[in-house]
Amino acid sequence: VESQMDETLVDVQTGYTYYPTPEPEEETSEDKEVVTRSGAILTLKKPHNGVVLNEFSGDIVVFNQSLNQWASHNAIDIEAKQGDMVLATKAGEVIDVYEDALLGGVVVVAHGGDMKSVYKNIIPDPDLSALDKVDEGGVIGTIGLPGLKEDYLGPHLHFEFYINEMAVDPQKYFK
Repeated sequence: VESQMDETLVDVQTGYTYYPTPEPEEETSEDKEVVTRSGAILTLKKPHNGVVLNEFSGDIVVFNQSLNQWASHNAIDIEAKQGDMVLATKAGEVIDVYEDALLGGVVVVAHGGDMKSVYKNIIPDPDLSALDKVDEGGVIGTIGLPGLKEDYLGPHLHFEFYINEMAVDPQKYFK
């Protein structure tokens, strides 16, 4: 990451440009810990063990090279090779499996307690369909070619996690 004169940061590997935002308040353990309805602290299995190429940006706007536009990045992009396995981050029920021109293959899994995970740029397991149950660490598909939205990154997993319909940084909860 290179710093520029106007305090912006440009990630030379991905081309994303980050603009300065006010310093966040210091994170406390309360910010990180989410207690599930069963009383357990939320933890997630990393769906693929590759390096994170693009971080979750939350409210920070970043530049997307493929679409030549500015937007938030409410996911993480994990480096992978085409054909690598993609694992369910948590046990749950598949609520959707579809193909999208901008996003590639997509699998959406509900985990109860108003939580869901979304896996993009994958080739879903051909036997996987809506209402199927998945185990934590179970194979839900393999890495495919990226959709047009992030094709400049090459094969990778675009991974989103939501709590109460709000995108959260899944890295905070990885085991």
